[in-house]
Amino acid sequence: SGYTFAYFSNSATSTTPLTASQLCFSNSGDIWVHFTLATRSTTTSLTSNNNPSTFGQSVIFTATVTASAGNPGANGSVTFKDGASTITGCSNVALNASSQATCTTPALDAPGSPHSITAVYSGATSGSTTWNGSTSSPLSQTVNKASSTTTVTCTAGPFVYNGSAKTPCSATVTGAGGLNQSLGVSYSNNLDAGTATASASYAGDANHTASSDSKTFTIDKADSTTTV
Repeated sequence: SGYTFAYFSNSATSTTPLTASQLCFSNSGDIWVHFTLATRSTTTSLTSNNNPSTFGQSVIFTATVTASAGNPGANGSVTFKDGASTITGCSNVALNASSQATCTTPALDAPGSPHSITAVYSGATSGSTTWNGSTSSPLSQTVNKASSTTTVTCTAGPFVYNGSAKTPCSATVTGAGGLNQSLGVSYSNNLDAGTATASASYAGDANHTASSDSKTFTIDKADSTTTV
C-alpha cells in the first residue's frame, strides 16, 4: 500500500529491468521487485469568511487540501497570495490535521479591489506517500472603502465682538487603517456679533469615503460707552 510497481531486476541495485523472456527463462537466483512511492494528486480550495469586506476589517482565508486518495493531514504548507504577491504573514502556513490552513489579514486595501487571492499548497512526502502540490482557483475578494469621521472642535467662549474675526475651532479626520490628520477650518459670520459657523470637510481617499462636520459658536455684542 502506498507504492507503485516499477520493474523486475536481477539485483537490489540494478536499474535495468528484466525483459519478459528473461523473467520466464531466467537461471536460478533471486528476482528483485522494484517499487516507487505512490504519488497522489491534490486539489486546493479556498474560502473567505468576509466577502465583500471593508477596508481595515480582518478577512480570514481558509485553504483546504484534498487528495485523490488519503488526504495529506498535517503534511505540507500553504502560501496565500494576492495576485503575484504573498500576503504578509501568510507564507508557508502549516496544514492542520484536517488538511486546512488559514490566513488572517486586515491589510487588503480598496484600490486593489477586487483582489485575486490564491492558495498554493507546497506538496509533501510522508512515509510511503507523496502528495503533489496544487494551487486553488482564484478567489475574488471585494474590499469596500471605509467611512471617515470629521470632527470640528471649538474652544469655550465667551467670544465678544472686537472687530476681528474669531477662529477658535480646529478639525480632525479619523478612520480605519490609522487615518488621523488635521483639517483646515472655514468660517462664516465670524466677525460680527451673532451666531458663527465653523466647518471642515474631508474629500476622502483611496480607502475612505468623504465626511464633514460643523459647529456653531456665539459672538456676543461688545459693551458701548456713552459719555455726555
